[in-house]
Amino acid sequence: MRLLFFMVSAGVIVIAVCALYINAILTCTIETTGTYIKHNTVRSGRGKVTYEPVFRYCVKGEEFQGRCLNEMSLSDIQKRFAVGQTYTIYVSNRKPDHFAVSRKVPGGSMIGILVGIGIILLAVGSAGIRRG
Repeated sequence: MRLLFFMVSAGVIVIAVCALYINAILTCTIETTGTYIKHNTVRSGRGKVTYEPVFRYCVKGEEFQGRCLNEMSLSDIQKRFAVGQTYTIYVSNRKPDHFAVSRKVPGGSMIGILVGIGIILLAVGSAGIRRG
């Protein structure tokens, strides 16, 4: 019973994290231009390193140097952006200091949701088999 609870909980957590990330990207609906100024290095707790572009932009007369919701490889950033150039970005309508350079739903997040559903189905299915 504990294993069932653990697996269902893990599945729900995976789904929630992925859904929240997708929601954050999709709330970036304010289209504006921003000037690319640099990139930040992002280190996860597991030692994974990704990068996020940093832009300076204005929303409703207020200037921001916000946090990009899209993590990218360093080579992708270097291919796509040049310091001092302006690009179209999408700013969050909830948090104007957050933006996205792409509003495409990341495939990894969709896979994460499917994995979460799979974990839940596996747990419930195996619990049913044990009882049957």
